[in-house]
Amino acid sequence: MKTKRVLWYLGKEAFFFVIIFVLIEIIIGQFLLYRYFFSAQSKEPEFTVDTSLYFKEDVYQSVLKDWQDREELFKQPSQENYPNPFFP
Repeated sequence: MKTKRVLWYLGKEAFFFVIIFVLIEIIIGQFLLYRYFFSAQSKEPEFTVDTSLYFKEDVYQSVLKDWQDREELFKQPSQENYPNPFFP
């Protein structure tokens, strides 16, 4: 019985609750904008240059070799003969 009254009240005052929810969304949006945009610009990065930031030539060469092997595999023609589905 009580939930029925609450639902009827929400239905009668729907415009008022929509305005409240829109204001809440604006406040949350402004908070997120400030937190992730303005405060992020004012902070300095917290990392130091170490060996993990240097280019790893051996890893690069292995990836490059894998790419070249795959490219050669794709260039080879397929030995399969597929029937033409449009011409029986």
